[in-house]
Amino acid sequence: MLSNSDPRNHDPADDFFDALYTGYRVDRVPAKRMINADGTRRGAIKEIIVTNYEPAKRP
Repeated sequence: MLSNSDPRNHDPADDFFDALYTGYRVDRVPAKRMINADGTRRGAIKEIIVTNYEPAKRP
């Protein structure tokens, strides 16, 4: 499993990770970021999680 900030936060047409990890599961999840030089840009962004397995369901 790996995770990274989703480039679609800045460019909705960016499919770099989708193309790079074709055949893997690529999920996008919300994540809060409290550190940014510009205080008005702090808050929720999308993070990607790439796995080669189906994650377990949470109860």
